[in-house]
Amino acid sequence: MSRPLVVSVLILLLWALVSLVGCSGRPSTSGLLERNGIKGAGDLVLCVINLAESNRYYVIKDESTLRRIYSTINDAERVTGMTKALRPDTVTLVRKGGRTLSFGFTVFGHPSLTVGYASPEFVKFVETEIRGNSKYVNRARIPEFSIGQVVRIVGSSSTPLPPARAGRVQDVVRLMASAYVPYSWTTKPTDWNSIAANCTSASPGFEVTLVKPVSFETLVGSTGPEPNGSDALKLKTLTVDKMLVYMADKELLLAFHSGKVWYVTWGFGEKQLGGRTPENVYRELAGR
Repeated sequence: MSRPLVVSVLILLLWALVSLVGCSGRPSTSGLLERNGIKGAGDLVLCVINLAESNRYYVIKDESTLRRIYSTINDAERVTGMTKALRPDTVTLVRKGGRTLSFGFTVFGHPSLTVGYASPEFVKFVETEIRGNSKYVNRARIPEFSIGQVVRIVGSSSTPLPPARAGRVQDVVRLMASAYVPYSWTTKPTDWNSIAANCTSASPGFEVTLVKPVSFETLVGSTGPEPNGSDALKLKTLTVDKMLVYMADKELLLAFHSGKVWYVTWGFGEKQLGGRTPENVYRELAGR
């Protein structure tokens, strides 16, 4: 074999070896959602998008839109310099089996998705095709219900209210229940002792018993911790037989009793109370 031919063969062998090593040594890449256990859009049953700055809530269930959402979030790029202050909104992906993954992101300003990641494509998609689209507006609400007994709660004791007072409490409970948005309002499990600790003679709670329990599906848990999202939320069906309104840390709260567990919503503000302050609504509730 001639020397030039030997050299050529050696060069080819060296190139092949380098290519082989390069391929085997190349790190495997996976998207943000894949690394969080969501392998494809087929793993999702719905997506909840909350735009806090515009007080809008959206629920997406159709497969084609879920595929686009999955693709743009999964392809999020790792970046630096983001802070939680830039991310007032949330997107929650609900997986089959009820588990979820929740991220902070913002439509307004920097196209961020969660701490350390950005997806301009996802933010653009939300801005142009989700926000303001009536097709995706979250219209889920608590079903209509009838109220039976109404009682005043002070610690562990309860006192039935006369009809006139009971009617006032019923009006407030209906107002708050109609403002509650399943899926979009985070609802946390709690216990009776935690609730009763806030129900004093100076600031009693008011409990209503429903004539017939009502059922609705919602997200239960919390959206933390950061940075890559959380599965601390779960999709759950609540069958509610009692509701309770009370004040805690100057917030007006609504609690649901389902099974043997109490669940409490986040605080109601003026937007949810028809422009009235929580303090004014509570004074009406307490007959002051």
